[in-house]
Amino acid sequence: MMHAPFATFAITSSALLIVGFWALIVKRDAIRAIMAIEIMFHGANLLLMSFTLYAVVPDVTGWSAIIVLISVEACVIAVMLAMVFNVFRRYRSLDTALLRRLRW
Repeated sequence: MMHAPFATFAITSSALLIVGFWALIVKRDAIRAIMAIEIMFHGANLLLMSFTLYAVVPDVTGWSAIIVLISVEACVIAVMLAMVFNVFRRYRSLDTALLRRLRW
């Protein structure tokens, strides 16, 4: 079975991480920040998948770790969305600059 070269996976996952980090810094909306974090998670998962695909000794441990990470990621995103919905319900805004009242 032909696979793409490892460099393709590494460059794509690095691009996803960079785009997600840039969007996390630049965007001020909470929903877009969650989407940026999701993009960064996907970049990290792609890099882990490529390491598992090109491992010297084929092993299922990497694939099972990726499945666990994806399910934990889904739980984290669900909790973050619930928090964003509660913040919007309370303050009627998702602009992170306007939510300074949430600081300790």
